[in-house]
Amino acid sequence: ISSCDRFNPVAGSCGAVDSISVAVDHSLVLTESGDLWSSRSTSPGPLEKLEIPNKSTKIISILASTQMDLLVLVDGSVYFWTPGQWKTMEKLSSGISKQIKSAKMISQWNKYFILAEFD
Repeated sequence: ISSCDRFNPVAGSCGAVDSISVAVDHSLVLTESGDLWSSRSTSPGPLEKLEIPNKSTKIISILASTQMDLLVLVDGSVYFWTPGQWKTMEKLSSGISKQIKSAKMISQWNKYFILAEFD
């Protein structure tokens, strides 16, 4: 997938897509430029651009789930919010002393796991 137009025909253009995370009723899209977008399947329409608290730090992983959405920044900070309520985003953990090279997140039965590779 190279553009949000292919992901969601009503989304308009949000740029080249880096990663997508899909839950039952919504999805998250991270672009190569570092912008984070959200779409809800229950209310069709354009993707909504989400504002993250620490804009100067790169997002390296996103996770959409039914109960909670998460993102991991390269400095190890983790933020979470209830789907559809990103303006209430909270910091779950502070940064760590090493930079994260890559991270993957999974969720199952309301448990969340972050697998990180450090530089």
